[in-house]
Amino acid sequence: MIAVGGVVGAGASVWAATYIAPLLFQVDARDPLALLAAAAILAATGLLAGWLPARQASRLDPAAALRG
Repeated sequence: MIAVGGVVGAGASVWAATYIAPLLFQVDARDPLALLAAAAILAATGLLAGWLPARQASRLDPAAALRG
């Protein structure tokens, strides 16, 4: 899901750059560094959001959790 979100977001940002470019002053609308930074932040946030609950769930005793 993270990869799909990154690809769709990068495509949408490149598409939207054609409309936003005239509004920017001395800034490139398709800055590769900004796209890579956004993708890295997206990946790190997604991995952290999935890893923390999984780590917490792996520390529980399954029998105790099923008994309630």
